Amino acid sequence: MTDANTIKLRITTLSRSIETACAAIDENAEINLSGVETAVEEICSEIASLPPEEGESLKDSLILLTDNIDKMDNKLKAVQEGLSTEIGNVTARQRATNAYGKPPPPKNE
Repeated sequence: MTDANTIKLRITTLSRSIETACAAIDENAEINLSGVETAVEEICSEIASLPPEEGESLKDSLILLTDNIDKMDNKLKAVQEGLSTEIGNVTARQRATNAYGKPPPPKNE
């Protein structure tokens, strides 16, 4: 069985990784989130095996982790919305080009 201090260290490490990913999103850099879901599942499983009083000691760390995951989720949604808008604009320009034979003038440029 994993002890509370080891789990807290894993939570802190994951939380920092997510903070780093958020900073990378702000910089329009690539991020790799492939291990996040597995790490969260493992942490949850380990916490479930702790006695309640030890699990309670992880509350603040878990709140911070949850907040960081929410921040990352919001940033990723904003990126997705921006990309959807950009794709929509490109598609509209392509339709106009196909319909009229020349590209429309750029908006606000």
